[in-house]
Amino acid sequence: MSFSSRNSARRPNDMIAKQKNRSPAYPVHSLEKGVELISDIYRSNQFRPVPYHVLAASWGYSASSSNGQRTLAALKHFDLVSETKAGRERLIELTRLGKRIVLGRHATTADYFEALRTAALNPPVFRAMWDQWGENTPSNNEVTRFLVLDMNFNPNSAEAVLSNYRQTLGFSGLLKSAEERASAIKTVPPPVAREAVVHKFAPEPVDHLSPSVNKPSKKRIDINLSLIDSGVATLSLEIPLSETDFDLLLRLTEANLRAMKDVIIGGD
Repeated sequence: MSFSSRNSARRPNDMIAKQKNRSPAYPVHSLEKGVELISDIYRSNQFRPVPYHVLAASWGYSASSSNGQRTLAALKHFDLVSETKAGRERLIELTRLGKRIVLGRHATTADYFEALRTAALNPPVFRAMWDQWGENTPSNNEVTRFLVLDMNFNPNSAEAVLSNYRQTLGFSGLLKSAEERASAIKTVPPPVAREAVVHKFAPEPVDHLSPSVNKPSKKRIDINLSLIDSGVATLSLEIPLSETDFDLLLRLTEANLRAMKDVIIGGD
């Protein structure tokens, strides 16, 4: 009994000491690394939710690894992914902001750069630093002093925060002038109506197990969707689709329409 009492008496002091040395939450990766990670998620899973243990394994970590948890936390700090639960399963999926970034990454449109700048300042510590200095970040010593004295970071963490902050500002374009950002934007013309193109498909190979039966060939169909104010929208696709591809088509169609909402409505 006396051993238990002495042990429990020490525990609060130990916890207080640990809390004093613990820095506030911050992203352990820069935004550039975060965009690389969500691009990998998109290439592998599109916009489908991914079990966390699968995602962690793709990063080279176990589901219980602290490095995997910190990597996921970094993506959350930038609001690139969100987490939900299905029973005991943790499901990770791209947020609307993450979708805007992966869909616009290769087009480099104005919306893409706006999404990057929004993501860059989502971590509270990065927002505080930007509000303090804007694009004129001072010397490392002054930033470290601010992080340690005003933000309660320990010196070791402050160094990592500053490194990721500088990389994130550079990648997001926040340090570029409006003219420089405009010159980096590729103009993507709005879709224009054009005549339907007829595609010819080579016949599918004959099933070697059933010589007398050919596999069904693909054919293209147009689905006309009557709109209230804007005429007709046409969806063109090849059929038949598998059930998996049909479900994917539903998700991709909605995601792309939402991502292009401003362009579609504004016509710009």
